[in-house]
Amino acid sequence: MRKFSESIVVKAVIVLFSVLCVVTIIKLQFENNEIQNQIGNYNENSDVSGLKAELEEKEELVAELERELAEPVDEDYIVRIAKEKLGLRLPPEIIFYNGD
Repeated sequence: MRKFSESIVVKAVIVLFSVLCVVTIIKLQFENNEIQNQIGNYNENSDVSGLKAELEEKEELVAELERELAEPVDEDYIVRIAKEKLGLRLPPEIIFYNGD
């Protein structure tokens, strides 16, 4: 009688484990399909528009850098770059900061 009850318990555990595995596989399959759909939608829509926007930004940067390269390198250019990019000032200039 004891072997019979142990056998039923073992069979019940195996059946429950099998059901759990099947449910988990089905759930993962649904999640996989949803992710594949999201990837497909992303590739169709945002990939092209995102690349176009990035291309436009890079073209603007290239144009700006070409303008900078075309400028002559004289004292005025050096002073302007020192002020704009490095935050430097000439000795007689005084900088006032607003508390805002």
